[in-house]
Amino acid sequence: MDVSIIIVNYNTLSHIKKCIKSIIDFSELLKIEIIIVDNASVEKGIKELGGLFPEVKIIYNDNNNGFGSGCNIGVKQSSGKYCLIVNPDIEFRSNILKGMVDYMERDKECGAIGVVLEDESGNMIYTYNKFPGYFWEYIQAIGFGSNLIIKRLNKKLLNSKNEAVEVDWLIGAFILIKRSIYEKINGFDENFFLYYEDVDIQLRIKKAGYKIKCLKDYRVMHFERSSVRSYEGENLYFYHMNKSKILYMQKNFNSFKRIVITIMHITGIFFRIIFLYLRPKFFGKREQKFNQYKGMLNLYINSLI
Repeated sequence: MDVSIIIVNYNTLSHIKKCIKSIIDFSELLKIEIIIVDNASVEKGIKELGGLFPEVKIIYNDNNNGFGSGCNIGVKQSSGKYCLIVNPDIEFRSNILKGMVDYMERDKECGAIGVVLEDESGNMIYTYNKFPGYFWEYIQAIGFGSNLIIKRLNKKLLNSKNEAVEVDWLIGAFILIKRSIYEKINGFDENFFLYYEDVDIQLRIKKAGYKIKCLKDYRVMHFERSSVRSYEGENLYFYHMNKSKILYMQKNFNSFKRIVITIMHITGIFFRIIFLYLRPKFFGKREQKFNQYKGMLNLYINSLI
């Protein structure tokens, strides 16, 4: 088996159908297996997938223990030389997987590889970043400037003359990892429920002596944050994003760096609360934003105790 494609699903039925079909349509040059790990979705139609795609192996979890846990379960049930982690809101538009595998076969130093993520209009979106540090966390804390940084990174990637560009970490929505390396570093850290598990695993791949690369001329379509678009979903997004950020800092930063960045975030949240009612874009959802900020504030303060 060349590639085991692992898709962790949670209530994204409409997307995952298109995702599977696109994989089947554009992977004919490789021996692949598709494994779906459903994290206790409440959507009734999820049981239809087996009938629609009999070639796909589906694992139904009784509990949702997070994205990383779902990936680890899928990888353990797979047999491919490479493991492709794919979000259900990804769609193939061309046969790029063969090129990814071919590159990995040539470059023995490459431990994981990805491609450019694009929106429905073909525009490049958030694909990769540098590992979190003082500057990025300052930008996150003040709530301004991250989109500008991402645009600059995107431009740098697209303007590169190299076929594959080395990066710190790739967005975990679409990443191909050598099985031997995945097993060597024990896969995803299941302490992360959602978010930052992709940053953490790629940091460990780098520490193990391998490179992370992005093939700048290959693309897939990504519907960003498709599982958290509802009112409740947005609240969960902010909760888990910040909870995982704190966990990542506790695991990978020294005490001084962690405390400084935590104080930056606490200060930033205070200012967001103070100026909340002066920001027109939050008209009609100020109570929701206030509760989100209050929850974030509690997370950061409690992390210092």
